[in-house]
Amino acid sequence: MKRIYFGVAAAAFIAASAAPRAQEPQTEVRSAPAAGWTFVPGITLGTMYDSNVLVTTSIAPETGRPPSDTLFTVDPTGTLRYHGRRTQFDAGYHGQFRRYNDFNGLNRFVQGASASLERRATKRLTISGQNSYESVPTTDEVDLTGVPFTRAGVQTDRLAVSAAMRLTEFTDATLRYEFNSVNFDRQAPELTGGLINGVHFDATHRLNGRLKAGGEGSYRLANMDVEGGRQLRFLELGGVIGYDLSEFTRVSLSGGAAHLSDDLRNIQRSGPYIRGSISHLAGGAAFGASYERSFVPSFGFGGSTRSQQVRGWIDLPPIGRRLYVQASGSWRKTDPFETQDVKRDNYLLKTTAGYAIARTIRAQGYYAFSSYTAVLTDIQVNRSRIGAELVLFQPMRIR
Repeated sequence: MKRIYFGVAAAAFIAASAAPRAQEPQTEVRSAPAAGWTFVPGITLGTMYDSNVLVTTSIAPETGRPPSDTLFTVDPTGTLRYHGRRTQFDAGYHGQFRRYNDFNGLNRFVQGASASLERRATKRLTISGQNSYESVPTTDEVDLTGVPFTRAGVQTDRLAVSAAMRLTEFTDATLRYEFNSVNFDRQAPELTGGLINGVHFDATHRLNGRLKAGGEGSYRLANMDVEGGRQLRFLELGGVIGYDLSEFTRVSLSGGAAHLSDDLRNIQRSGPYIRGSISHLAGGAAFGASYERSFVPSFGFGGSTRSQQVRGWIDLPPIGRRLYVQASGSWRKTDPFETQDVKRDNYLLKTTAGYAIARTIRAQGYYAFSSYTAVLTDIQVNRSRIGAELVLFQPMRIR
């Protein structure tokens, strides 16, 4: 168990941004955004081997392993972008039809969409918004707190609207609203879903060319197990420090006091929270890592939990202008306040390597690993997926 923990935790520090499925296909080698509108339709053809197609602990008698299968995938995609002097807009859609060789009953069309808008209203005010929706057939394909890995369909919707303000020459402030919704296809005690509304505010003052410090506060109202009427309130107040190690490397640290209120059960809890991150962007390479310890609502059992999480990602620049590599990893530990029976460790690792055959054609391979452990019962669900894809796309300028 410790070997798995240290292996995935280390991988998290050398990893890249995760996607809802094995890895979002890379459709363009990095280039400066063109002014105006651009539409990029595409299609991805692939095959995948799934080592635990049912996402279960059950063992097949003939193999001594969980049931596995090979499947074929067809992914239609589309991206619409606008790049202007003050406005940036992106909208995208991706689907994936999965056809299994043996488990035909699992054939399904998976899809998701996202959109983002950023507008520089004035020299001192920038307004932005992002929304993303995903519908996937298994819970290990999304990163959710307190949810066991199982073959249950899940739909997630995340919305964020923020305003970044330059108050003075050296003082900045940000106000952000967030909405998060999770629904499961299957009804089960450990899959409750819920809605979260939250507001976050922070203000920082630049003390010198590298150091800035300030304060932050957030309030979240979580309606978990909506039919049961359970409502949770989370309040955080603390400080923020940011430091530029170099022109390309930044470190941030925040922490303070957190308070939790459970209205249904009349429970009050208080404790510290802490978050830290480091990021580097230079020469076309980007990587980073983050750590977080806080009180969070759980979509698994409809309650609250103390959560610890480590994330990491890496996105290397094209090697020889054609070869690219991306990876991401995370480890999350959930420690519920109400019962220790659902104390869990989750691990996710995703990597992609690809080659640009031509300007509009990519060939790539990927590997995705997920692991879920119920700590007290020592029940463990592991799943590995490895596949190859051919990505076809065609950027089109819209005049």
